[in-house]
Amino acid sequence: MKADPRNAERLHLAVVARHQAKKVKQARGLVERAIQVALENASYRVTLGQIFDKAGELPLAAAAYEAAVTLDPLDAETYFTLAGAWKRMGHFDTAIQCYEKIIGDSAQQRTRSLQSGKCTQSGRAAGRSG
Repeated sequence: MKADPRNAERLHLAVVARHQAKKVKQARGLVERAIQVALENASYRVTLGQIFDKAGELPLAAAAYEAAVTLDPLDAETYFTLAGAWKRMGHFDTAIQCYEKIIGDSAQQRTRSLQSGKCTQSGRAAGRSG
């Protein structure tokens, strides 16, 4: 499949249908193809994270969510989702960093915080426990 955003969107629609039908392996394969076709699309990475999340693969979900916020650092909803994944993995300090990015005192502060980068475990690669 050539690098055409319309093809990626068709793949993404197929992913949603497969995922709703609980065909997780097919959905994962299709969303990974969509990501390859549209490398800069953050929403496809969020979808991949959701697939991992529902499968209980939280480190992989967090990595996918982090890739999404790297592409779209102003997406507060994905930061919230990422924080929840970190929290469920028991990495509360990292989760708090994510939550702090979305609950700033003002919209301007929140924008600056989101633009400052993703929340990660200090000194650790995403997806590793410790």
